[in-house]
Amino acid sequence: MKLDSFMVTRRGNPQLVVPARATPRGTKPLSDLDDDWDLCYLQPCLEFFRAVDDGDHRRPERLGDAIRATLAEALVYYYPITGRLRELPNGGRLAVECTGEGVVFVEAEADVRIEDLGEPLLPTFRGAESFLCDVGDAGVVITHLKCGGFVLGTHICHCIADAFGTLQFLKAIVDIARGEAKPTTLPVWEREHLICRNKSTTQHQGRTREII
Repeated sequence: MKLDSFMVTRRGNPQLVVPARATPRGTKPLSDLDDDWDLCYLQPCLEFFRAVDDGDHRRPERLGDAIRATLAEALVYYYPITGRLRELPNGGRLAVECTGEGVVFVEAEADVRIEDLGEPLLPTFRGAESFLCDVGDAGVVITHLKCGGFVLGTHICHCIADAFGTLQFLKAIVDIARGEAKPTTLPVWEREHLICRNKSTTQHQGRTREII
């Protein structure tokens, strides 16, 4: 039977996870498609994982530590996610300042089984937002379920990664967790090729942005 709501029974303190190794610094431009006021928000994503223990794919004893380590490794390749959005002078275009500051990581527990959330697994239940970082925080939350499964929740600014890009980033975490030396699909930025050179520089005047 699907639960109408549930409670997260424990939520750890947020930590900043930085890339496992040094990453490039500098400013990366956004394309004209990304530099849009309506896209300057944190996009949520939930991934549900069932418990698996077949000998070849045994769950790590300290799953949170394992995911934190693989997250740090994945961020070496997806380092713009660890940066901060900035508004450039002379026109107000948005760009990503690659600072390597990291992303928020939170570990939590919920007194619920993955089967209790319904079939198919769709976040139509009350309490689904507790699988995510608090509003205003970009980052990753892992919530352990009492059946041995877990939920991976992410908040990433849509200007930096759309839904496809977020799923590619999550796939990178899974690849490394499974023992790959690096993500099987490497990211490519190159958004400067999608900037109109003659675009008016006055489009953002008079607007107030909440920069993430």
